[in-house]
Amino acid sequence: MSKTPTRRANPIIELFSSVRFGVVVLALILAYASLMSALPQLRGAIEMTEMEAFRHWVFITLIALFAITLIVTTCRRIRWNVTNLGVLTVHSGLIVFVAGAVWYFHHKVEGDVMLRSPRVELISLRGPDSRIIGAALAEADKGWGADMPAFGGPVGFVVQDVQFSADGAAEARVKFQIAGGDVEERVLRAGDVPTSLDNRLALRFRTYPPESVFYDDEAPAIWAQRASDPEPTILPIPRLPLYRERFIGTETIADSAGREVASKRTWPHIPGLGLPTGWFEHWRMPIPLSLPASFPFDVEVTGYLPYVANFEGTLSDGGLTPNPAAWLVVRHNGQMSSESLVALDPRAAASASLPLEYRLVATAEERDALARPMAGPHELRITLKDPKVEKVLSVMVGDVIDIPEAGYRLTVRELAASWELISPGFEGAKTAMARVDVETPTQRFNRTAIERFPSLSQDIDEKGVRKRDGLLDDNLTIAYRAAPNSKLMLVGGPGLEPEILLLDADGRVESRPAEVDKMLTFTSSGGDQYEVMVRSLMDRAKVVITPVVEPLETRRPNMGRMQSAIRVKITGRGERADWMEERWIAFTPYPGIDEPPYEPHPSIVRVPGTQVEYELYYARAKRDLGVALSPRKLETFFFPGMRNPASWASTFVVEQDGTHREAVVAINNTATVGPWTLFQSGADPEQFWRFTVLGVGNRQGILPMLIGAILITLGSIYAFYVKPILRRRRQERALEQAGQRPALERVAADEAETAEVRT
Repeated sequence: MSKTPTRRANPIIELFSSVRFGVVVLALILAYASLMSALPQLRGAIEMTEMEAFRHWVFITLIALFAITLIVTTCRRIRWNVTNLGVLTVHSGLIVFVAGAVWYFHHKVEGDVMLRSPRVELISLRGPDSRIIGAALAEADKGWGADMPAFGGPVGFVVQDVQFSADGAAEARVKFQIAGGDVEERVLRAGDVPTSLDNRLALRFRTYPPESVFYDDEAPAIWAQRASDPEPTILPIPRLPLYRERFIGTETIADSAGREVASKRTWPHIPGLGLPTGWFEHWRMPIPLSLPASFPFDVEVTGYLPYVANFEGTLSDGGLTPNPAAWLVVRHNGQMSSESLVALDPRAAASASLPLEYRLVATAEERDALARPMAGPHELRITLKDPKVEKVLSVMVGDVIDIPEAGYRLTVRELAASWELISPGFEGAKTAMARVDVETPTQRFNRTAIERFPSLSQDIDEKGVRKRDGLLDDNLTIAYRAAPNSKLMLVGGPGLEPEILLLDADGRVESRPAEVDKMLTFTSSGGDQYEVMVRSLMDRAKVVITPVVEPLETRRPNMGRMQSAIRVKITGRGERADWMEERWIAFTPYPGIDEPPYEPHPSIVRVPGTQVEYELYYARAKRDLGVALSPRKLETFFFPGMRNPASWASTFVVEQDGTHREAVVAINNTATVGPWTLFQSGADPEQFWRFTVLGVGNRQGILPMLIGAILITLGSIYAFYVKPILRRRRQERALEQAGQRPALERVAADEAETAEVRT
């Protein structure tokens, strides 16, 4: 009689029902999770965040193998009955938990949104443009004050009351006082023009529009737009590195200590072996991006730096527009320095460390006027049109100059060899300045004479009001020149041979031709020696921005992309296909928001042959919140001593589906808006009230993981506590049916007696 052949099991089913195979998969999962969680150096080398590591296809594959093994083993090896309900529940909980974890890591999103607090601002109306000199939170009893001699004494204001409409602040009642005068009150409305107080100062109630988007931390992007574009074009930068310096080319990058910084791998591979690892590592370099057809150029990311301390500008010839510049080497009293001067840039035309400037003139007569000997270290040239009078005088503070034929009297009030400008377009530029009180037969005023920029000279009347358009007296011209400690001046212009002038404190002016790579030596009357060499003269200079890397030992961890920069290669399209340039762009966390310390960092692209300019930002992609958040205030709570913040609380209004509700987010206190959870992520580090940064995240997959954890717990309790009882009862029934019940009872009695004796 022949035997019936046994049916051979499917080898795949046998594999997935193997406990040994399941243990191996669990060991691999444990090893992967441990390495990715405990070794940030490993994640840095392969450019993965923890979230990316746990949604990587390798980890998902291991999880899938574990889940399949668990399901097959459960179906083949475990009987489905009440006794095994515990292990079945545990296995079911594991499946639910694993599914929730995969869902969580795959859909996890984190980012943030900045809310700027409504505020009352004190504005100065002096000068050609208004500027903010003080601000306070738009809340009752908040205010600002300071002693301001320019306005006659103490100036301050206090917010009395703020009325909010449904979508934010709308009206504020403010009391103010200027220079010890009467306390007055004004009602300010959001969106109105500044309310003038005394023709010198104004108050403004400033609010900001609700925020309906946030910025995704794991979605770096290029923002590109023309000035006339209503909205920017946002291009995600896929697979951009995060942790390591990676840049293509031979460009030399150094850190702030002067040490060269080398690029790490610029393509995924095993160093030394050359084996590609792109199947595992997701980062790439370079990264081409596709701009819409309306843009006349293409963009490609060719470099990345995670920590940039600052940027330095170096000059290079070959710009698109005329821009005279010079590179000089100067040795002053034994100290050597390199100076780059840009004639058309008010700030960059003068050295920050040496008495040296680049002055551009239009004619030889202007150049000769600069080379004319001075009357003294401080020279005033006073000119009247009617009657025709011209005086060139050496002056000091307090000197009185009478012009009897015209009835003018001038008194020198202030002389400054270096005075910083705040006028728009001239911010940060320094120049010599003279203040002169002028008395004419019809009026009195104060004239400010600016040496480098005579067009900025202004008059202030007897009431302290600055004339914003022109001068109070066009009949009078005051020109000022100063060289109290001697200074150097490079003078040039169209069709003119450049010269270097030494303006000495004794009034002497020495002029020499400025020849490239020729050392010139000047000695002042005070004994200062200058050795000057012009290394390069450029007619169409352009500034090449080079990043300076933060040294490894001073880097702050967990900064994300906040201090990073990318290098982009810009290539022309169509008829401009031969145009190409590269530049570094610093990271801008909040494009379009200018709130210190988060100022925007646009890179301006000028297309050759056109007047069109484009702005490029390196930032983050936006996501829709689904609601609108209107800021109310940020409260900061301090440790004893009121120096260091202990915690923050952010109050805002949530507009959703036509309804409005107030919400508060604080440390360990979140708020839920739609599918998003808001938490306190950052705050104003300087004044502690101007803005708050709310973190935004989702919690998809949390509920399945919670249900899975509960099932695992309940199943374990059942398996360890309920199952033994069920098995014992089943054993008792089996023994009773076999007639062994009395013997079992005697054994139980003996065990009880033994336990009693031990007790």
